Amino acid sequence: AEVVKNYKVDGIHFDDYFYPSKSFNDDTSYSKYGNGINKDDWRRANVNTLIQKVYTKINSINSSVSFGVSPRGIWKNASSDPAGSATNGGQSYYDIYCDSVAWIKNGWVDYINPQIYWAFENSAAPYGTLVDWWAKQVKGTNVKLYIGHDVSKTEVANQIEKQVNYSRANSEVDGNIYFRAKFISENSTLQSKLKQLNKVTHKQLKGLNRYETSVKVSKEGWSSANTVLLVNGYANADGLVATPLASAYGAPILLSSADTSPESTKTELKRLNPSKVILIGGKGVLYGKLINEIKSIKSSITVERLGGSTRYDTSLLVAKRLDTIIDTNKAYIWDGYGEADALSISAKAGEERQPIILSETNSLKDSSFEWLKGEKLQNAYCRGGTGIIGDSVISKVNSITSSNVSGNRVAGINRYDTNAAVIKKFYTNSVQSGISVTKGDVVADALTSGPLAAKLKTPIVLVDTELSNNQKQVLSTKQASLVYEIGGGINPSAVQDVINRVR
Repeated sequence: AEVVKNYKVDGIHFDDYFYPSKSFNDDTSYSKYGNGINKDDWRRANVNTLIQKVYTKINSINSSVSFGVSPRGIWKNASSDPAGSATNGGQSYYDIYCDSVAWIKNGWVDYINPQIYWAFENSAAPYGTLVDWWAKQVKGTNVKLYIGHDVSKTEVANQIEKQVNYSRANSEVDGNIYFRAKFISENSTLQSKLKQLNKVTHKQLKGLNRYETSVKVSKEGWSSANTVLLVNGYANADGLVATPLASAYGAPILLSSADTSPESTKTELKRLNPSKVILIGGKGVLYGKLINEIKSIKSSITVERLGGSTRYDTSLLVAKRLDTIIDTNKAYIWDGYGEADALSISAKAGEERQPIILSETNSLKDSSFEWLKGEKLQNAYCRGGTGIIGDSVISKVNSITSSNVSGNRVAGINRYDTNAAVIKKFYTNSVQSGISVTKGDVVADALTSGPLAAKLKTPIVLVDTELSNNQKQVLSTKQASLVYEIGGGINPSAVQDVINRVR
């Protein structure tokens, strides 16, 4: 309590040594306070009480200070308890009376840092087995998981890249902790390996115009595609609501003008060799003559159209088609003219393959509402404050969802802070596989990035001349080894700021 009250600390960390051994002489205390329970259970209860009280005290003083423990890597072996890990080593539950699983399940720690101090090949305690086991323990809780590595061990130091990459691939793992700094400072080879792990690859995907940029994105994500979605390069709303459908088909989005496709798009269609092309938008957005143009590339291509008389109608048609592939249980209600803000959510909607439904500020179209009503929605989210999507729309949607969505607004004072809010809300893992950066005021260059970001499960960051304070804050909590720069005209210093924050 004194430390938290009087010093600016980010966290309080406990190591794993609670009882020095089973032979510890506490007979007098046990006789006085044991209350007739088994001595082993009494010792575990003492440790649990300590952990719970420390957590409660810290939170009562300063809830922003994190509390965590680094227990031994093995809680119990499966041979002792089916809930344990497939290991054959010392068990902290029995050996030092450390019930770390109880701390997680009861929320008595903010993070857990198990000491998985062994190599993949260790027969008694394989690294991969234990990472997977601990990940299951924190799943569905608010407890963060940081994997501990003993880099003083040659067998661990030799495979540190493999170990860290393995843990990063698990969405439940929030980071890695190395024991200890001395062993790193004395090992230049290990230093090089760790620096390489923190290297961020920066890839630029941009062409001379929006059409060529869409081709660059397509080439990055697809060697071929059975289906391709074609969108008017100036119909931003159509392209954004198409992202979940593209993801469901495993398809890229390419851009066209209303009456003809540029050569770059035609060439990319030839390379992808699809059996189907879906036009997104009505005949006033993508003319009928495009069908013959597409078939001239490959006569056997089936060309379909999903397009209504308005962007609201098109979003519903796209949602209905999506529902034939993936059952709809969630919806993102976005205003029809907030394309930049919709870009922020398009990747997450694409990853989940759930529709983006466009709405007017105070009126969700009857056709959209009636369709959503029949989908038995579990959840829904909307963009912005009441000036963007009115309470009447939220109330209407709330009446047809199984959960209360009245508070599910994702809002910021501008598109950049809304972008930060989307990342904070929907990309909660500390480690991300990548980040896609695009310009916030030129949506066209970036609208085709949605399917790629959805495929890679990466957030999209909209940038101005610099990051907003909220963007800086949320990105500083993330780590990524890959940053895409999508489209032209992006301020290089803003991109570098993103890289520095996720390094």
